[in-house]
Amino acid sequence: VPDIQVPVLFVSAKQDVLCPHELVERAAGMVPGGKGSIVAFDTTHMKIYHGNYLKDAAAAMVAFFKSHI
Repeated sequence: VPDIQVPVLFVSAKQDVLCPHELVERAAGMVPGGKGSIVAFDTTHMKIYHGNYLKDAAAAMVAFFKSHI
């Protein structure tokens, strides 16, 4: 992560036991120049891929890409 030179969006599930939110926060903080952004949802690892969580995560990703491309 410290070698990344472009903006990065990390999408995190706060109840994720496979990829804990705290580690995602730490990774986002390691991107040089404050270019690591994070969006977090109060759900589990797999539920983020369904329903409103998926729609909200996708909207956050689209907004991120639009602001950086």
